[in-house]
Amino acid sequence: MRLDVPDVGSLKINDTIQGDVSVANLDRFLKTYPNDRNSAYAEYLIAMCYYETIEDEKRDSGPLLKAKDQFNFIVQNYPDTEFALDAKFKLGLIEDILASKEMYLGRHYIKKEKWIAAINRFKTVIDNYDQTIFVEEAIHRMVEINYKIGNESLIEVLPNASDRLLGLLEKQGKADFGALRVAVVGGGCSGLQYKMDLVDGPVDRDIKVTSNEVRVVIDPKSALFVAGSQLDWSDDLQSGGFKVSNPNAEVTCSCGESFSA
Repeated sequence: MRLDVPDVGSLKINDTIQGDVSVANLDRFLKTYPNDRNSAYAEYLIAMCYYETIEDEKRDSGPLLKAKDQFNFIVQNYPDTEFALDAKFKLGLIEDILASKEMYLGRHYIKKEKWIAAINRFKTVIDNYDQTIFVEEAIHRMVEINYKIGNESLIEVLPNASDRLLGLLEKQGKADFGALRVAVVGGGCSGLQYKMDLVDGPVDRDIKVTSNEVRVVIDPKSALFVAGSQLDWSDDLQSGGFKVSNPNAEVTCSCGESFSA
């Protein structure tokens, strides 16, 4: 028995999950007629079966992931068909929904003050869904959490830099309350450069970090550029001074003070 496949344009909402057109029937058709000219369409209908059961970010992500896998299969195996074109469009929508689910859970964990769980959700958005509209919010949420908990992973002061900074703070009479301010400003050979000053402490919405006994304060905007960095000190005559090792820098100037991200 052959499957009577309608035209794509004749499909209506829920056509793919009602009547005789179901995942089970489509699977049976593909197994019976693996080389049929309508195979691409049958695969597309399977994807639509899952896609039409998607609700919102609060629901089970099972149908989302199944639809994503099936649409990816269509794009990879039937790249020159009209189904692949529509599959790419729907994959973008699915990415948005998956990202919104991570954001929803991240916001929930913030309310519960589960900081690590929240950070992991926002990091997933940044790492896996960087083409969605939720990336900017995810970055700002991570900065917000770092501001609240003073996350040391924001920047690490290595032992040589710590010794140097503690000595400078002692000389300036700020050993008990002083801090190193790290900022990222426009300028330098590569477009951005570091600015460091010894200050009396944090102001406004500064993020405060303590690393190797050194208090470091960073404004939220600069924190986006320096997260995960290490600060070191060298007394080399030619290339000495404070040096920042920044994993976010795409290009770093030979002077070590300028970078682009």
